[in-house]
Amino acid sequence: VFGVAHWLEHLLPPMLERQSGTLVGISSLASHRGGPMSGPYSASKAALSVLLESIRLEVRRAGVVVTIVEPGFIRSEMTDKNKFPMPFMVETEAAAAQIADAAAEGQPMVRFPWPMAAAVRVLKSLPIGLYDRIAGRMLGGDEGSLKDS
Repeated sequence: VFGVAHWLEHLLPPMLERQSGTLVGISSLASHRGGPMSGPYSASKAALSVLLESIRLEVRRAGVVVTIVEPGFIRSEMTDKNKFPMPFMVETEAAAAQIADAAAEGQPMVRFPWPMAAAVRVLKSLPIGLYDRIAGRMLGGDEGSLKDS
């Protein structure tokens, strides 16, 4: 998050001065709900999505476009190391094309792949108690407490 904030400090002023430019920020679908064993990752992505959304609203009248990208799993060296299921994995080239298309079209937000984005939307709308039971099962316990694992 701090890296992106520092990056924006340098890139945004010239764009505002010339009243044009496109910023593309990569966040994650993990930004929408805290998941088991992913607190720091999900929290940093939530902060990034909200930061970019705020900036998008602040700079749009100055001709600067901000596209927020919230992907699911993309095949990479990082995901190759994961030992957990990664549903709806997107190949790197397909993800890059989708991001480039969204930026070229000036879309404010792009979330993909659609099945994972839809699942996240459903999970986000669940009552806390129900979400806790579902997420707790991912840890192998009924209540999802770390003390149960």
